[in-house]
Amino acid sequence: MSEWRYDFEEIAEVLEGLIESWYMFYVIVDKEGYIKNMNQTLLQAMELRKEDVVGKYILEVIPDCQLPRVLKTGRSVSADICCINGKETIVTALPIVHKGEVIGALSRSLFLDMSGAQAIMKRLQQTEQEFSVILDTLFENPHLGFVMVDRDGIITHINTPFLQCLGDLPKESVINRYILDVIPNSELPEVLRTGRIDKAKLWYINGQETLVTRMPIKMEGEVVGAIGHYFMLDMSGARPCEKF
Repeated sequence: MSEWRYDFEEIAEVLEGLIESWYMFYVIVDKEGYIKNMNQTLLQAMELRKEDVVGKYILEVIPDCQLPRVLKTGRSVSADICCINGKETIVTALPIVHKGEVIGALSRSLFLDMSGAQAIMKRLQQTEQEFSVILDTLFENPHLGFVMVDRDGIITHINTPFLQCLGDLPKESVINRYILDVIPNSELPEVLRTGRIDKAKLWYINGQETLVTRMPIKMEGEVVGAIGHYFMLDMSGARPCEKF
């Protein structure tokens, strides 16, 4: 793997095109906790402009933000419901790690108006099939590859961008197969075993720069599955995936 020459200004610009979504809040900070990017959805929710926040310390803008703790510990903050400017969201905060060093952090929040967060959490407590339907709606993004497995590592859902990443495989050839039979180097079985949220990592996937994260799906404290997804940092299109 060739060395990743990391430029936060460059990656923030690239990610800007990937994170503009009406139902998601995103904010990215560097290793010192200074904001490098915030998407328009979060800016609007906070009634701010991008020039008001970029370059500021995160706690000056979002006093209760967990990103400084993530930067300090290098550990992810599990999904939880919180309130941002009166809007309920499900938040996960992840460190961005390169060559073993925390070089920044990313917080993503699923925006749900008013009682929406409580509603979706109740649905997540019901069946994995319903969870899959929710994810199908949320993650059909051309720059976000996504795969979900059940507690036994069997693929239950995969989106079109990830199928393209696998070489345009038909969905029916992948669903209900063991993850390692499809992606031999996948680390999702380890996530199932440990129940821990994996750190966001920079990977070269067949020569393409991607930001990869993996996390368990928990219901009533029990691991019932896992999710792997990546942001494509190269806008030219997906390539065959080697590690997930």
